[in-house]
Amino acid sequence: MNAKINSEAQEAARNAGLAKMTEQFPDDVARAFEFAKSLAERMPRDIAPADEPAHVYRAGDKEQ
Repeated sequence: MNAKINSEAQEAARNAGLAKMTEQFPDDVARAFEFAKSLAERMPRDIAPADEPAHVYRAGDKEQ
């Protein structure tokens, strides 16, 4: 991993409250950061809130 990605990963982990993990496992944090970035890049960005499925099940509703 290059130094830029490693420093970005460490900064992101610290901002997420994972400072101790960053110190103990810097390589793992950098790999997880790269993987998370790749997942985020593949997610569609053009989805409107109305496109989400409407779930009609209500837990605990006795009138089913």
